[in-house]
Amino acid sequence: MVHVLNECRHYCITENKPVLLECMTFRMRGHEEASGVKYVPKELFDMWGKKDPVVNYEMYLRESGILNDELNNLFREEIKHEIEIGLEIGFNEPDITPTPMKKFTMCMRHLHNNKLLQREILLEKIY
Repeated sequence: MVHVLNECRHYCITENKPVLLECMTFRMRGHEEASGVKYVPKELFDMWGKKDPVVNYEMYLRESGILNDELNNLFREEIKHEIEIGLEIGFNEPDITPTPMKKFTMCMRHLHNNKLLQREILLEKIY
């Protein structure tokens, strides 16, 4: 992927033209934890698992002597800790309880923004 991106960058710079790059991805989990992935054939998971950029980059770093188990575990713990802090902050926020006035204001703002957008589109068609 890095090689392809470098080639695209080089082309854009030297030819002064854009490049359309399609990146095919695969979700190794469901849309959310509860949905599961039982409907996905095992062969498809195996095929895409070999292409996993995170796993492949980790292997590259290990083979290059840059990453070892100790450092990898340290990174994982730091990331886990950072996520847990963020969750704690979020869960400690007060619940949002919209009042009828807040609901009305939000609805009117949406309608107003939608009318502005429609007006811009209409003006573009006229001019």
